[in-house]
Amino acid sequence: ITDIPRTAYIAAEERAVAELKTLKAKRLLMVCDPYFYENGTANHIAHISKAEHTEVFYKISPDPSVSLAAEGTRIVLAFQPDTILALGGGSSMDCAKAMAYFAKGNYKTVAIPTTSGSGSEVTDFAILTHDQVKHPLVDKRLRPDLAILDSDLLLERVKADMGVTYLNGTPSAKVIQNSNLFTLSVSSRDPQAAYDILQSLIVNYPSVAEYVIGKNRLNMISSPTLPEEP
Repeated sequence: ITDIPRTAYIAAEERAVAELKTLKAKRLLMVCDPYFYENGTANHIAHISKAEHTEVFYKISPDPSVSLAAEGTRIVLAFQPDTILALGGGSSMDCAKAMAYFAKGNYKTVAIPTTSGSGSEVTDFAILTHDQVKHPLVDKRLRPDLAILDSDLLLERVKADMGVTYLNGTPSAKVIQNSNLFTLSVSSRDPQAAYDILQSLIVNYPSVAEYVIGKNRLNMISSPTLPEEP
């Protein structure tokens, strides 16, 4: 990955979404499709965020149109959020990014992708459709401030690799700003368990990343060691 959000947070689902609280959003506008609104996911994430006021724009459909983005932009201007959160696939990401761009405000943008493929949560692009023709928007302001990635796929691979059904530790990863570097870490009361989980993460990360983002190469700068003290 050569271009990344200002911050990417990857962890088990509940812990990752809980990172929203660090943004201290007071007025949160969520952008999603009807499915995530009707099944309660949007409201659940809004509750976790601890935002004082929340609005949900849930009209997203595949290949969002210019008119849909314009409708969403009017909601942004009326609601005046400090944070805009996109939940769903590439269509939700693209529309939310376009809404924030056209509204020309100082908004924090957050992306929670639920699919792999478009990579809209880590790019400076947004695609809108007009008269069945796709038009790209390209601007660094379209890049989300925070991308939250659910790592269940990697954790399931690690559990299978270690032959366990429960991990005695909590893995997480954080991207280093303006680089393609990231750190993997594991928190556990058992130092040996933390070390073993981290070793399995390193072994299994490339194959999981290839499934999500395509061909990649992982170069290790600093090898993990067994902690000798808390």
